[in-house]
Amino acid sequence: MGDGRVTEVPPTGEQQAAPAPHERVELSILACPADLPFLEATVRHQARALTNAPTITRRTLVIDLDGAAPASDPAGAELARLGDRLVDEGVIDRWAEVSWEPALVAHTMKRWYGDERADPKTGRRAIYQYMRSVDMAEEPRVLHVDSDMLFHSPHARWLEAGRALLAARDDVGAVVPYSGVPQATRPFEWIAGIRADRPLYSAGWGRNPDFTSRAFLLERSLLDGGLLPLATVVEGEQWEQTMARGMARMGRSRFTYCDPTEYCLHPHVHNAMHARHIESLIELVEQGHFPYRRQGYPWDITTEGRRFIPWWLMIQSDGLRRRLHLAPAAIGTSAAESMC
Repeated sequence: MGDGRVTEVPPTGEQQAAPAPHERVELSILACPADLPFLEATVRHQARALTNAPTITRRTLVIDLDGAAPASDPAGAELARLGDRLVDEGVIDRWAEVSWEPALVAHTMKRWYGDERADPKTGRRAIYQYMRSVDMAEEPRVLHVDSDMLFHSPHARWLEAGRALLAARDDVGAVVPYSGVPQATRPFEWIAGIRADRPLYSAGWGRNPDFTSRAFLLERSLLDGGLLPLATVVEGEQWEQTMARGMARMGRSRFTYCDPTEYCLHPHVHNAMHARHIESLIELVEQGHFPYRRQGYPWDITTEGRRFIPWWLMIQSDGLRRRLHLAPAAIGTSAAESMC
């Protein structure tokens, strides 16, 4: 989890003050054509889950077509129509397309890596769109999220706690929510189930040496305040590793917030089962329900083959519980009962 408690956790329901100008945050949701089967559902979910915090003053959907022209790309045209509809309905404030115009790519790579000839991809994975997602934001802080991430954040406590942390400390590089929920790992836990009286990790802030690109809150002033240009050590090094080293050079780190009512989960594979059940998975996460007995990493929602069975059973159990007005079923649990 990190190196222990850093700040106190604000009480749920505490009156939240309006943000000062330098505290304003832009929610930046990064999407690409491959996300279309689930994108509308997850953008609506992320807007619900993350804009409870008064610091979120702008919501942007950032669309990356990897250089394809929207007019000649059916998926790009569909993304544009979706962006327009979400703006019209007030779900987001705007949508913007990542430009792969060669001069802008060269300018961005020069800004971020000190070399306009730096490769905007590491191996087969593009990193350019992440840098553009940050640079395209207009507020002093940016909350970047990948479009597939699911959040249980009914009170936006991690964002408000992050606001206090950024004001109190000068060694914060990025702020992130805790990723993952409790999971059975030993035979006894698979048999007996979860123990609500056994905390799995300390509540509060944990300091971590690494960085994640899936969801992070960042002060944009850090970029020109010493973080950039980034320096790679190994050819093909992942952007996350380079970012972590740059923050360490400044004496800063990623801080992760642990709270039983605040966490995020990552769908491991975007397959047909994921797309078919996305609305039900979102509902489970928003309610704080998950299967304790499951395989995979604690931060993943696995939808591949047999590994999806615990999640599928949880979906069926949760649907039956709602129809019968029953308490949460024994097959799963609520994170608030068990995490911190």
